[in-house]
Amino acid sequence: MSIAKSENQWKEEHTMRTYSESRTGLLKHVALQLCTCTWIEILTGVGLTAYLLLVLRDFRLAIITAGLFAPLIGFHFALSKISQKDDLVTIKRNKAGF
Repeated sequence: MSIAKSENQWKEEHTMRTYSESRTGLLKHVALQLCTCTWIEILTGVGLTAYLLLVLRDFRLAIITAGLFAPLIGFHFALSKISQKDDLVTIKRNKAGF
């Protein structure tokens, strides 16, 4: 009975540790995504547009701001999708750093 109990305890501890590690990994992934250039641009664009719409009530400037940020954000999303491809050619440096 004690062997079965220790196996069950091991399984429970292993499951909890795996869950904790996966949750920590998810939080790290979210934090890194929010710190990338694309997310900073998105948050800046949304913040400026919301400020212009809600506080200043200037719809014309809000539309211009959204129009200026849209191509920039689209460009960064396109680059991130291209860089995730497996067949992307990369240039590797020599060990000496040259």
